[in-house]
Amino acid sequence: MWWGTTKRILIVIAALGVLPAAGVRAEQPPGRAWELVSPSEKGGNDVIADTSRTHAAAGAAAGLPAAIAFASLGGFGDAIGGGIATEYLAQRTAQHGTSGWSTHAITPQQQPMSVTAAAGQLDPAYEAFTPELEQAVFRAWSPVTSAPNVAEVENLYAREDLRTPGTGSYRLLTSAPAPLPPIDRGSKRPFFAAATDDLAHVLFESRLALTADAPAGNPMLFKADGDALRLLAPVGGCPGGGFAAQPCSVAGLGAISLHQTADALSADGSRAVLTSAVTFGGSVSTTAPSRLFQLDDRGTPTTGDDALVQLNASELDTPEQAHAASFQGASADGERVLFTSAERLSDDAAPGGGLYLWERQPTSTTQQLSVDASAGTFTLRAQLPTANVGADTTDPLPFDASAATVQAALAPLANVGARNMSVSGGVGGPYAIAFGGALAGVAVPPLVADPSGLSGGGASATVTMTHAVHNISSIAPGGAEAFVLGAARDGRRVYFVAPGQLLAGGPPVAEDGVYLWHAEPGGGSGAISFVGALNFGDALANAAAAAVNLQARTSRVTPDGRALLFEVSDENGVGAGHDHGACGENPNDTTTGRCAELYVYRADASTPLAPAVACASCQPSGAPTDANALLSIRAGAGAAQLTAHLSHALSDDGRRVFFSSAAPLVPVDANGQVDAYEYDVPSGTVRLLSGGRDTAASYFLDASANGDDAFFVTREQLVGWDVDRAYDLYDARVGGGFPDPPVAPPACTGDACRGQAHAAPPVAGLGSATLVGPVRAAVRHVVRRRAKACRRGFERRKLHGRKRCVKKRRHRQARDRRAHRAPAAHRGARGSRAR
Repeated sequence: MWWGTTKRILIVIAALGVLPAAGVRAEQPPGRAWELVSPSEKGGNDVIADTSRTHAAAGAAAGLPAAIAFASLGGFGDAIGGGIATEYLAQRTAQHGTSGWSTHAITPQQQPMSVTAAAGQLDPAYEAFTPELEQAVFRAWSPVTSAPNVAEVENLYAREDLRTPGTGSYRLLTSAPAPLPPIDRGSKRPFFAAATDDLAHVLFESRLALTADAPAGNPMLFKADGDALRLLAPVGGCPGGGFAAQPCSVAGLGAISLHQTADALSADGSRAVLTSAVTFGGSVSTTAPSRLFQLDDRGTPTTGDDALVQLNASELDTPEQAHAASFQGASADGERVLFTSAERLSDDAAPGGGLYLWERQPTSTTQQLSVDASAGTFTLRAQLPTANVGADTTDPLPFDASAATVQAALAPLANVGARNMSVSGGVGGPYAIAFGGALAGVAVPPLVADPSGLSGGGASATVTMTHAVHNISSIAPGGAEAFVLGAARDGRRVYFVAPGQLLAGGPPVAEDGVYLWHAEPGGGSGAISFVGALNFGDALANAAAAAVNLQARTSRVTPDGRALLFEVSDENGVGAGHDHGACGENPNDTTTGRCAELYVYRADASTPLAPAVACASCQPSGAPTDANALLSIRAGAGAAQLTAHLSHALSDDGRRVFFSSAAPLVPVDANGQVDAYEYDVPSGTVRLLSGGRDTAASYFLDASANGDDAFFVTREQLVGWDVDRAYDLYDARVGGGFPDPPVAPPACTGDACRGQAHAAPPVAGLGSATLVGPVRAAVRHVVRRRAKACRRGFERRKLHGRKRCVKKRRHRQARDRRAHRAPAAHRGARGSRAR
């Protein structure tokens, strides 16, 4: 009996299409499942498709769920503030009966902006996040704390509880010692440059007098160490329209123009790379060539152990004419700094300069000071060899001064630092000055005897350096045209572009070549490997401009430097044999007329002259393409502010590549629109992340460090929780996925809308707790259709195609009367035999 009823139920359920058929979810990415990240209800607002405004958590911290920050031009949910865009943070909750994600707004209350401010992209925005999105740096149009003196200017704050819904807890970074007057916030806004992972140290630029020693006017570099703020600037001002007598410096190559400056601050916050001088507009000066410095504060709040080192100080016996230095990157510990210059700075450099590596050495420098005087005094001068940084000179020293006296005289010099050197010897013999601390392993600022300080019986005072340290080595020639695509975190693997062929016997290079410089610890000067060739007008050849984030960077490097992902539009120099077809335009200003494709270089599988390069975005069939493949996307963002964030398009292990392309790289992609893709490097397989069926484009935005979470936006409703046609944020997650919400039964029509006279009793023991929506409706339908019993003397028979209760025939009535009169035992026996 139970099987018959259950069978009828299952037949009805199958007829309704409730039971999943085999392969119904086959369109999902292999090994992944879609999860709706943004809220189901957003009031019709879109999630912005902007890689610079979408930040995925790295996913390395135990106990923290996956998370991602994103932006929308509209407000929804618990939004309490906003500018041109409102920002949100979503966290994966995996809560039963939900989409598995919760979202809360993270933009605090802000005052309305002027039209000029909105047009100038000065809306409040989050500039940077900690790796797990627990904290962030927020640039505010109006104050979010009660801190004094800064009410009329834009400010930077560190929000310390980003994963907690609510108004937030903030720490002011751009504090000021005195009230700042109301000014044009567009030209005097702070520019975020870099920060440590915990936001304990934040580097930024400003023209405001934020410290007592910082006069307003020139662009200046500041570092916030917790609640303490200090000015980082050499002596010297900005030429060409600036305030020449005032400090003038920027982080790395400069954050004012949105250059990449993340490497300008070491991981522990103690070392900062800065450029001085700069022009009034913030770009590198041509009238007074800029110099590159590293300020090392040894991680202490005192200045006595600080050391200011010029990184591009010539190590030639006879320095050449000075040229500007351009910051290109640095190792995480600040031990190695990459820069370019058209000046020949070292003995191994070619005429015209090129790409240089400044590397701190393990040994210390000892300088021998000889004083040839029978009476009177002498002075010493610590001179950084640049016109923009003044010399520090000691007070007059007696010719027979003790070593302690000389050390005390040198200690106040800003370029040396009290705790970085010690003096011994003297009194009739030479003085020995040894350098350590922040100057250990550094070619220190040269100490020279100041002739004007000699007096009395003095004949001469000379300084002789022994155990000289050389920090600069040439990586590649090419003058200022060379530039770095990316480097390993330890600075020992560097990918760069330089003009011409650098390797004898290598493939011909008509214009520029892509190369890898690699040096093992203690392995000497390093070696160069060929990666590929570029032609004029290629997207990667324009990467000098791509260092400015106004034009998205076209390359990614893994933290260990063993894999490079780069964009190329002219495949002739790559040698992979793919047809790039024809594309009229490219967002990265390609002018070759060909489509941009993405290639992966694997250092471990390559030799210096035979690169292992695979195309991640090319047609698997080898057919020509007619669409660009892109790492960075900016669509539907309106006038919302750009940030310096780069998408995690290459997983940290180099095994996964994520990108957007309108090319149909898999058969299921049949919509002719841009879609989000993943390329598996070991297998050489390309996979679709988005649905590939919608009439609107879908875009990849960001991913976790290991690539298990890959986020994209789409209008396609890929899961049941998605109830509108707005752009939503999805996670294509490895091992992910949640049940769709219960589906409401279809609306009734016609006679089916007539209700039953009495409710049917519930059916027990059928496992109905696991059936929802149409399943429950089907069960009720089966139960309600049970036939009603006929009254005594009647039986149900089919007449004229319908079953009716009709009077029983005479022989059947007699049989029923005999059965009724039979003894109970007899009836039981007969029933047993029947069974």
